[in-house]
Amino acid sequence: MDKYASGNQNQGPSQPSLLPILIRGEQIQNGPFLITVTDGMVAQRERENQKIIQRWQAIEKRRNMDISNEEYFGEFGELKVRRRFIRRVFSILTLQLIFTAFVVATFIFVEKAKEIMLTYRYLWIIALSLFIFTYLSISCCECARREIPCNVIFLITMTASLAYLTAAISVFYSIKSVLFTACATAIVTLVICSIATCTKFDLTKNTGFLLIVSLVAIVGLLAMSIALYITEIESLQIAIAIVGTLLISMYLFFDLQTIMGGRMIEISPDEVVYATTQLYIDIMLLYRYLLLLGGFTE
Repeated sequence: MDKYASGNQNQGPSQPSLLPILIRGEQIQNGPFLITVTDGMVAQRERENQKIIQRWQAIEKRRNMDISNEEYFGEFGELKVRRRFIRRVFSILTLQLIFTAFVVATFIFVEKAKEIMLTYRYLWIIALSLFIFTYLSISCCECARREIPCNVIFLITMTASLAYLTAAISVFYSIKSVLFTACATAIVTLVICSIATCTKFDLTKNTGFLLIVSLVAIVGLLAMSIALYITEIESLQIAIAIVGTLLISMYLFFDLQTIMGGRMIEISPDEVVYATTQLYIDIMLLYRYLLLLGGFTE
């Protein structure tokens, strides 16, 4: 702390409370464990203290200025950027959902379109391949999610392919089930969004717990799916739907908190396409599992 204190003597009589400096090679206590400090941990602590200093400087600056000034500093500037990012994400997401609803409605209500889908089933494979390719590209390639026009092309292709796959699943259910599931998906999404935004619980701090739950749920879903295929026990279908819905709801909760900001893990405001993609896929998967549950209870 002395290093930071000496470097900030000109800031004023008060000083920010900094985290203890870590030294490479020393051992620190973490619960029942002793952890050896690495270069990465030292660099991370430096960044954390630098953020504390910047936040403290922003607070001090606001104390000595007219807050009504239109120029934003420090946290105000970050908040403005985050809000603009959130507006862009949800605006694009709204357009994606409207387009998906239009595609699903076309194949459900137009018999000719439904007949073409059921006749040329290889189109499902093409749509699935496009979805996997575009999603992996957006997730792994910076060019595919940040640079124009690549990000726009990949986002539109991913949306179109997943919308077609969603329609391909929906045509096997009654119109009543599809409409009911769409309403249920909207309600569940809004509830999760409200809770994720308002609650003090930070799921991004518990990524280990989320990973363990995800692995257990995925193994359980795989086992139940195999058992359902072999035995055709209908009660397994509702179990799959419930487990899948809970798992996707957790991912939706996590993704919403990373987008809203103010949590341990945040998505960069530059990652509009990636953030939109995550939310869109979460909602489509939630719709899929709720449709499975609705089809069973029809």
